[in-house]
Amino acid sequence: QDSGSATLKAWQDIDTYDWSLLDSIIYKELSLHPDSYLMPSLRLSVREWWIEQNPDQLVVDSNGKSYDLTMFSESGIETALKANLDMIEHMMSQPYWNRIIAFNLVGFADTEFIWYGSAPQYTIDYSEPAQTYFKKWLENKYGTDAELQKAWNNKKVTLKTASVPAYAEHFNDKYNSI
Repeated sequence: QDSGSATLKAWQDIDTYDWSLLDSIIYKELSLHPDSYLMPSLRLSVREWWIEQNPDQLVVDSNGKSYDLTMFSESGIETALKANLDMIEHMMSQPYWNRIIAFNLVGFADTEFIWYGSAPQYTIDYSEPAQTYFKKWLENKYGTDAELQKAWNNKKVTLKTASVPAYAEHFNDKYNSI
């Protein structure tokens, strides 16, 4: 069991934790290996109760199915970061703190921060947060509707109407990417 999973299990509600499982894992490891140092995982994820309360902050695939926190959810990322900072604060108050040498930040479904549309076998994120982020990216890249229309060879598209390309368009070139 890693500390990232223990953190999620400890997280009962916003600002409510039960750190006993995390502490028991750490104390057990230190008792088995008294000269060891630890590098706990910080998992950038949210609990099921948060997902139920925030269904609009989940990945939406090309079939309209929702699951897992989207990496484009500002509220989800902020909430997960706060839970991890609270865990660190708890650990700092424990006798084992001097045995913590670093933290391993992991996130999303694969724990490697790979986004859902990064390869053909994965889905693409069509959630509202992903669409919003994509439009901001387009605005930063092209600046004007005219530049976007020129780049996309489409006189009808605008910075406000553009959306994440359809699944088939994502993998429509010789490099299997956008």
